[in-house]
Amino acid sequence: MKIETSELWAKPTETLESHTTKIVSIGEMILKRLDTVLGNFVEVLEDDFFINKENKKKELHSFIVEMLKFHDYGKVNPSFQEFISGNKTIPDENKEHSIYSFYIWSVNLLNEHPKMDNATLLKKVLVAYGIIAGHHGQLKSLEKRFSAKDKIVQNQIYVFTLNKWRVINQKECNGALQMLDQVKKEIKKSYFLEDGYLLTLVKLIYSILVNSDSIASSEISEDDYEIAVNHLFFRDIGNIGFSGSYNEMSTIKKVNESPVHSSQSFSEMRTMNELRTLVNKKVKKSYQPHIDIYILESPVGSGKTLSSLALVDELVKDKQVKKLINTFPLNSVQSQYVKTIKEDIRIKEDFVNVVNSESLFGMDKNNGESDIPFQINQSNLWLFNRTCLSNEIIITSHVRFFESFTCIKRKGALGFLSLMDAVVVIDEFQNYRKEYWYQIWGELLKLSRVLGTKFVFTTGTMPTSQKQLEEHFGERVKKVFLPEENEQLFKSSLTKNRCKVELFVRIKYDDLAVLKDDILTDIKIREKEGWNQFIICMSFVDQTKNLYRMIQEEMEGYSIYYLCGRHSTEYKQKLIDKIKKHNENPTDKVILVTTKTVECGMDFDFDYGYKEFDRFDSVEQLLGRINRSNKKVGCGVKVFLWDRRKLEDEKVFTFDQEIVDLLNEKEFIRLFEKLFDDNRIDIKETTDKMEQLHKRCDFEQYYELMKVIIDEDLTTDIYWMLPGVEGDFISKIKNSPIAENYPEKVQNSILLRKKLESFKMTVTNKWLNEMILREQLVIREFKGINYFVVADRKFFIDNCIEKYILDGVISYVESKQFLDQ
Repeated sequence: MKIETSELWAKPTETLESHTTKIVSIGEMILKRLDTVLGNFVEVLEDDFFINKENKKKELHSFIVEMLKFHDYGKVNPSFQEFISGNKTIPDENKEHSIYSFYIWSVNLLNEHPKMDNATLLKKVLVAYGIIAGHHGQLKSLEKRFSAKDKIVQNQIYVFTLNKWRVINQKECNGALQMLDQVKKEIKKSYFLEDGYLLTLVKLIYSILVNSDSIASSEISEDDYEIAVNHLFFRDIGNIGFSGSYNEMSTIKKVNESPVHSSQSFSEMRTMNELRTLVNKKVKKSYQPHIDIYILESPVGSGKTLSSLALVDELVKDKQVKKLINTFPLNSVQSQYVKTIKEDIRIKEDFVNVVNSESLFGMDKNNGESDIPFQINQSNLWLFNRTCLSNEIIITSHVRFFESFTCIKRKGALGFLSLMDAVVVIDEFQNYRKEYWYQIWGELLKLSRVLGTKFVFTTGTMPTSQKQLEEHFGERVKKVFLPEENEQLFKSSLTKNRCKVELFVRIKYDDLAVLKDDILTDIKIREKEGWNQFIICMSFVDQTKNLYRMIQEEMEGYSIYYLCGRHSTEYKQKLIDKIKKHNENPTDKVILVTTKTVECGMDFDFDYGYKEFDRFDSVEQLLGRINRSNKKVGCGVKVFLWDRRKLEDEKVFTFDQEIVDLLNEKEFIRLFEKLFDDNRIDIKETTDKMEQLHKRCDFEQYYELMKVIIDEDLTTDIYWMLPGVEGDFISKIKNSPIAENYPEKVQNSILLRKKLESFKMTVTNKWLNEMILREQLVIREFKGINYFVVADRKFFIDNCIEKYILDGVISYVESKQFLDQ
């Protein structure tokens, strides 16, 4: 095999030799810090993955370095060299290089180990194909490529082409063709199904490659590589005084000083403060070093989010973790938690990062990822820092966390390394679609086994079968409260009788005008009982918004608000503060019409509510926004069905008087055990299916099953502007100060982000794709930062966005009126 890397170009101004040397150097810096992780993989991988059974760790290290070294060797392709030299007319299919890189690696493997065992050959090839052939965009599955007849013909053509280019000789060509044939045969053999950690290994190597490639392609100087690697992936929460700060927090000091003892029962507690204190102390006592997943199930308003940090405190003090990653279903909940971390626990801002959904990579016309590695520069370094989940404390969304955890696409792979030795607190996990209730446990435990990741789930209701969970994962998964403690907690008069659930006038509605009339009629009845503050919750944005407008037009004497998850952070915080002030004054007349965003972590305190039924846990979450302080008597929620297509995770739920009675009795274990039994949901059956995907490294199916929500409902934070404002946006980037070293560059980039905040809007991918397709938004880029300029000002303002103003704070929310144009 002959490749003169010093004579080939990897980039317009950098040779393949230089680029490869950088990537390998960065990869080695990362690997130097992964010695324990590599040792863990050696213990769980089957023997037939290894050629040298005597020194498995050294072989695994060398194998990873090979992925880094060979991943771009396919740029030997003459058409790619012509393209990189300036000929932009070369068709995309002609400049392909990733698949050629894989075959070059394969020939090198065969040259070095001509008598390799067939099973070993298959596994090496399976892993390398996924990583090298898929290093642009996402991991690729080997099985389809090496079993379908048309794909096999393509494989042969690639090998023959390398021979034609004189990259490989005829003997090597023949060996590669034989390898293709052997892999095809081996795929069908049963031993292929014995190694359950291959997919997890691929994720690790892929993450090392993607991060090394991005750093090597950046403006960061080679002198700063070591600093960047430490800064991005290997910080330690133990160095920032987290435990001391948490225990000095005024609330926790009161908890620690309280005479309430962890051995007491919840039925003995007489006030909500006592109950919250006992929750915290029992949580802290539940810590055991061998447990990988804790489940903290506790009623809404019982302080579980803050109590979860008691477990974090124990893990940090025991040196089991080095990073805290907090995940929430909605941005609005994150903002309240940020306040707790920064203002109450007093963690410095430098150690905390809120990571949502900024678009990191360059986007093509279809709003997908480009095939160019992310170019890190001083302007967008904060984006890279965030996407790598770099800080000691990360606050992020379920979607972003599972994107990194799944690690199938390049953007997610940037954050995967930061899951090592992290404790991940997953709040309100009942918001996942139903598949997550019973398929994630095995996935999380794999990560715990090799990366040392610990997990804490906090939830108002546990949306899975406790019996099945304990049966299959009991030794490493622990419910914080014993069954009898759980019953005492949920049956306590402090939590059980705060708010009554009732069926509404009609169980099912299909007309918003009729629903509006019934709600307003009921509100007038409640007014006579002395209630002034009402909350109305619908599941979908369009119905919620339309109901808000109808009530706004009819109801006089009330402050009426509309809340949804896509309002800007500043606007949502202003609205939340406004509602809380109303709650503090019981005579204020207020109606909040809201989407399900209100169900997660907002400590509102309304008198009465109206709720569209979708799931048991969703009803319980809304109950937590009514009579939260438990100082009122007679508060309630009227529940109804809305006639619409049910989402997949809603189809297993039923709604009738029996369900209402069980909700009032807080019998959530019975509710979910019944749900699992009635729908014949078997956790083991689902985890077995996931295990098969692991063993075959079926990345595509794995990725689809591991989506938290469907792609079109994903949101992205974009920078956008009307015509004529672009100059101001660019000038803010241009005027960013020059920094001499890596830490200064990070800080300057964070400051720049704050300056650009006014240009940001959260939108769904579906809306953004439509805007780009209709050419209403034109994508541009300056110094690595993507932004959009509006093409037709009047049409865009009239049809594509809605403007909301509250006390001078403006929020723009996407509109779908343009679909009718």
